[in-house]
Amino acid sequence: MEILEVIQIRTAPDKRAPKRLIRRIVNETETVQGLARICIFSNAELETDLSIHLHWRLNRSLRGGSETGLKIVHTLKEYGLVNHNTWITEE
Repeated sequence: MEILEVIQIRTAPDKRAPKRLIRRIVNETETVQGLARICIFSNAELETDLSIHLHWRLNRSLRGGSETGLKIVHTLKEYGLVNHNTWITEE
């Protein structure tokens, strides 16, 4: 099963999440079993918006998100509004 876990953060202009912190999180999660890829996107118009995409290949659902995703959410909450959801491929 292919699963996409999306974590979006919107920060105040004076309290942006440091990209170095996000890179550290990504580096720490690259070896997690079932995690195929991580991508980070910046909003083309709002530099305070970021979206982190975790691409999973698992035999089970991730209702409520993965442990990895929840750790990322917890870390980023102090920097702004965080939205977290999971998507599965349609068969």
